[in-house]
This record gives sequence, C-alpha cells and structure tokens, in this order.
Amino acid sequence: MANQYLCLCLSRNAVSPVPQVFEISVEIFWRTLSGLRAKLKKEIEVLFHEIFIPILEMKTSTLKQKFVILSMLSRLCQDPQALVDIYINYDCDSEATDNIYEQLVVLSFTSLQRRF
Repeated sequence: MANQYLCLCLSRNAVSPVPQVFEISVEIFWRTLSGLRAKLKKEIEVLFHEIFIPILEMKTSTLKQKFVILSMLSRLCQDPQALVDIYINYDCDSEATDNIYEQLVVLSFTSLQRRF
C-alpha cells in the first residue's frame, strides 16, 4: 500500500515547476532506486519511462531540471551493482517496456555533448 502512495506522490511532484519540490522528488526517487529497486522494479520502470527520461529528452525542460537528474544518474554510476541491476532488470527482461539502461547512457552522453 505504501508503494502506491510513494509512486503516486513521486509522479505528481516530479513534474512540479517549483524547483525545491522537483529536487526533493528526484532525491526521493534516488533513495527508492538505491534502496528499494528489487521491491519496486515495475514502479521504477514506470517513473523512469514516464517522467525522468522524458524530462531529459524535452527541449522545454530547464537546465536545472536536467542537471538535477544527471547528478542523480552520476550517483547511480558510482554503484556498479545498481548499474548491473538496471541493465538486467530492464534491458534484458523481455517483459520490460524499454531499454532503460541504454536510454540513460545515450541521454547522458548526448547531454554532455551539448554542454561541451
């Protein structure tokens, strides 16, 4: 039951135009990703697919929003097991909707290219 409320709260607040609310939402998502990824596999996939990846892709997203998400992804990259888990659970799973690991790598690289 708490999982539903957590995901509902994140899905509503992660698109907030208020920078502090957005940043806290990304931080909560990070903590969910780092500590509950085995229990919330499907929910994490939906949040990546529906909210965080589109924010990185949208031209209308602010630089601050993209920076906050890329900073979270940078922390993710410091955890080799998390990277393996994301690859196995989303890119290698035939039931997963998207190749999240692949998308994150491509988006991170293209964001860095645009910046430099």
